Amino acid sequence: MKTNKINKFILILTGVLFLSSTSLFAQNGTTQGTDFWVTFGGNSGYPNANYVNLQVRIVASKATTVTYTYGDGTTSNSNLSAGVTTFSPTGSKVFTSTTGTTSKSLRIQTTEDVSVYALNQANQTLTETADASNILPANALGNEYYHLSYNSSSGYHDDGYTIIATENDTKIYENGASTPKATLQKGQVYSNYSSANQTGTHITSNKPIAYFVTNQATKIPTNGDAYDAYTSCLFQQMYPVKTWGKKILVPVTVRGLERIRVLASEAGTVITQSGGSIKTVAGGQSTLSLNAGQFVELETSNGCYISSNKPVAVCSYMLSKATGNGYQGQPAMSWIPPVEQYTTSITFATVSPIAKNGSTCPHYALIVTPYATRSETTNLSGGSWSANIGGYAFYKRSLSTGNTNNSYTFSNPNGLAVLVYGINNDETHYYPAGSGTANLANGFFVNNIYYEDVKNKTLCSNEIQLRTERDYTGVTLSANYLKWEIDGNIDNADINQWNFTKTLTTGYHTVKLIVDGDETNAASTNFTIEILTVSASAPGVAIGGTLTLTPNTGGTWVSNNEDIATVTANGTVTGVSDGLVSFTFTSNNGCSATTDKIIVATVYPPVSTNDFYVNDILYSTVNGMTFCNGEVHFRTVKDYTNEASKPTFEWIIDGSTDADGNNEWDWTKTLTAGIHTVKLVVGGNTTDAVSTTF
Repeated sequence: MKTNKINKFILILTGVLFLSSTSLFAQNGTTQGTDFWVTFGGNSGYPNANYVNLQVRIVASKATTVTYTYGDGTTSNSNLSAGVTTFSPTGSKVFTSTTGTTSKSLRIQTTEDVSVYALNQANQTLTETADASNILPANALGNEYYHLSYNSSSGYHDDGYTIIATENDTKIYENGASTPKATLQKGQVYSNYSSANQTGTHITSNKPIAYFVTNQATKIPTNGDAYDAYTSCLFQQMYPVKTWGKKILVPVTVRGLERIRVLASEAGTVITQSGGSIKTVAGGQSTLSLNAGQFVELETSNGCYISSNKPVAVCSYMLSKATGNGYQGQPAMSWIPPVEQYTTSITFATVSPIAKNGSTCPHYALIVTPYATRSETTNLSGGSWSANIGGYAFYKRSLSTGNTNNSYTFSNPNGLAVLVYGINNDETHYYPAGSGTANLANGFFVNNIYYEDVKNKTLCSNEIQLRTERDYTGVTLSANYLKWEIDGNIDNADINQWNFTKTLTTGYHTVKLIVDGDETNAASTNFTIEILTVSASAPGVAIGGTLTLTPNTGGTWVSNNEDIATVTANGTVTGVSDGLVSFTFTSNNGCSATTDKIIVATVYPPVSTNDFYVNDILYSTVNGMTFCNGEVHFRTVKDYTNEASKPTFEWIIDGSTDADGNNEWDWTKTLTAGIHTVKLVVGGNTTDAVSTTF
């Protein structure tokens, strides 16, 4: 609205006719349901419900019974026919424009699936401020949200958020604070208004809540850019973080120019985009690398494809009316559903704003589909497709003019999103017609492999790292928010763990992650753990001789040095030259294990009782070797453990008899760094004594 033409306003609640429950990408959960909560926040500077009229549209695919329950406990019932039904709630029971706690909410419950929308429109003919929002069903609500709005206009217009509690004893937290911002009972509402832009504010709760952006009035953009002082409210129910995606196609309306805000919930979020340009705005980032709560603003004239390495929220903003450039309408915002939440069919009805200054409001649809299968979209008429943008395209179609109860259906078996808007010189509104509401936060990793990619694979360690796709650092989780079901059982010690290690046995395992009680969309996978044990038939082999490695089936053996010893695929080793060698077995499932070092010597096994080992290596092989530890283990080739009578043992180290080794056949000595010579005299026989240097 123009700042010098503020009068009154109307709030109109409206709805889509029907959203198909079939969802190609989201699988289960849509904006259709049987239980909805709605409230209304400030529009321009109007202080109370005396300036509002409310209109509720419930749009059903078949006859249903509806119950309306206000936050103060007042109820009423009605039997609805299939189609569009209008209900006018009492403004004083659902409207709030100041910070604090009230009971100004409306609950809508039906016996059959319906879809509901809300339009927030000013009342007087000189007032030009409105916006619309889809209303999410209760089963799509969550415990974590981020505020994504725009700078409010100066003076008495504030940016705000408004929250409805759907359960008793709901605690609301802001930006990670340990003390609740508010504690609400079922149906109570908490509103927070500020002259500052609250975009990036992090809201969490211990129980599911409905969260609305309720910006009283804004001008988009805020820095002029040849736009005049026209402002409007922003009204949009926000989707919980668990429903955010990583691929988004943002279309443009008939005005041909929009602003986009992309907001991150996790540190290290990296965005790529095609079709937009970064705009420098207060509070926004100048790059496409974001941390939690940060946003970047883009401008697009032909549509913009956005992708990210972590889930993001994306809203598109229609601009303020500009003098002399042909643009109509006022600011409005719409949530943009990610590709992951596309559905296969959407049936909806437009909202019905009151005509201003005698002019009706034309309505339009933007249909977004994969570019390659766009021709499979039904009910296209009189419009045109955009170019290929990141593998997607959008179709602009005119719908109705003025107040109508017509409904429209668009379908595409490969998935689609539909956005609806109305625009004339005095009024604008913008909202998604329908989408999936699946819990996309249920993805997880097993040993840093995405759960879908690890399915039916073999893992080679029984130490398994489990990590949610979402990084929950600094996030307070409600009770039982994350539950890991492993082999059909839930370990209480694992509840609300998002990055931890489990020790599992060898064999087949299943893992399921249940997020926020959503069993329907729980992600699951399966894998097999294989632990290999390898062994050799002897610790060494003579040159030209053979030994056998185990296992000898189910995989392949290789030598780490074929100049010392070779090995066949089934594990037969042949000595080639003096030295140490190891062998690695790789199973047909891809797991591998390596043997201890094996001795290859001219004569093996040693036959002289004078022979000895240094660190389990035959003295003749040790000659000239380097050891990396001063703790040196000596033992004779012959094992004297069970010998009742033993000969004498004289260990001569660096030319002197070592007292520590006197008459020891198996012992350890700490030596200094440098070259050492060791000689063993057994039974006083100096003639056959052998020695080595290392």
